[in-house]
Amino acid sequence: MVYFMVMNDYGVRPSTLPWLTTEIGYMPLSTDIYNPNYENYGNSNKGKDAFKMSLDWTSLKTNMIDVRLFYTERPVDSWS
Repeated sequence: MVYFMVMNDYGVRPSTLPWLTTEIGYMPLSTDIYNPNYENYGNSNKGKDAFKMSLDWTSLKTNMIDVRLFYTERPVDSWS
């Protein structure tokens, strides 16, 4: 229960969490900024196979990524 509460505080709705780690996304540029009104929510690399991957939630290398940019297939209401 606490896990879901904390993740919601970080902007990830509880209904979004199941199976999220198995989804494929596109690694955004470090300069990309999330905006639900932009194409691909602001991810410049969406659609480029070289940037397609699954996100390693335990890696320090990917811990600074805005998951809203990475998971571009998710609807805007996945995030709080």
